[in-house]
Amino acid sequence: MEKDHITGLKDLCAYLNMGENTLRKFLKLPGFPAVRITGRWYSSREALNLWFKEAVNRKPPGRPGNPPEEALTG
Repeated sequence: MEKDHITGLKDLCAYLNMGENTLRKFLKLPGFPAVRITGRWYSSREALNLWFKEAVNRKPPGRPGNPPEEALTG
């Protein structure tokens, strides 16, 4: 049985299928479902799936289905 939680930056990258630099930009977004405790990142698969599903449904102007561009350039 697969654990519901993910620990560590590399495991988060693998689960989300994105590079570390991209993930670090997402981690800075308000409301992104991950927490850093004593230098290690933690999240739940369910929370991540829900966050991305809601992000796709928000459809910011000009970039349907993507988070606002300024959120990824910071």
